[in-house]
Amino acid sequence: ELELTARSLNGVEEEKKELRSLTQSLQKNLEELSVEKQQMLEMLETNESPPSTSPSKEQSPSWGLHCSLQQIEEKMQQLLEEKLLAEKRMKENEERSRALEAEREFYSSQSQALQNSLSELTAEKQQTERDLKAEVKVRMELEKRLREAEEALQSLEQGLNSLDRNKEKEEKMKADVSNLRKFFEECIRNAELEAKMPVIMKNSVYIHKAATRRIKSCRLHRRRASASWNDLKQSQSFIISHAEAENIEELKEAAKRLSQHQHFRETLYQIMRSHKDSSSGDEK
Repeated sequence: ELELTARSLNGVEEEKKELRSLTQSLQKNLEELSVEKQQMLEMLETNESPPSTSPSKEQSPSWGLHCSLQQIEEKMQQLLEEKLLAEKRMKENEERSRALEAEREFYSSQSQALQNSLSELTAEKQQTERDLKAEVKVRMELEKRLREAEEALQSLEQGLNSLDRNKEKEEKMKADVSNLRKFFEECIRNAELEAKMPVIMKNSVYIHKAATRRIKSCRLHRRRASASWNDLKQSQSFIISHAEAENIEELKEAAKRLSQHQHFRETLYQIMRSHKDSSSGDEK
């Protein structure tokens, strides 16, 4: 539409130039005829004489001048009509030119607005792609942490169910507890970020809900491990202290309440400090 309007406007401008040239030419011809008419009138005044009976009317000089003067006046009238018609067309072209100019400005503004919208959409698309890549990266990292946490939990369950305990297995269980603690602390931090930025982290909410479901799916194994632990914690063959056993049991219960307990952070930190103090006392 903008290109069509521009072409129409150019056509009107060309027609205006032609009409202007035609008007100037007609005006020049009118001026020349006006001069010629004035000369004819002067000649008529000069040749004017008393009436004579000898020469005929057609043969008198005045009659010829009158005929020429009449032709000049007719020609001038014709040129004047053409000039008026050309001026009328010029006026119409001026009005059309103004209308086309307004239309061109309108389409130009619309084109600029569309260009701005396109630029904004392009920027939004690029930002969405960056956010999607970041979200995929976060999802992959969380999946990795989930797998590590599940492996640590399974290893801890195996250690709790094992009747044969030694120093190496005890260190392995402590490492599993440390890995689980890091995972739970990361979940808490992410939950706090979600509470502060619900819109930005709305996709992460889904991810963490999925993580919670996967953690809950391990409860059956944890319950079996808890049952085995209750049977074995009084055994003389268990080489870790009673305080350490209670700390591990508390940690397992805290993990089971991960998605429910609102004071989980304080509870987890208390357990970890107690576990650390007990470990330090054993080393001494």
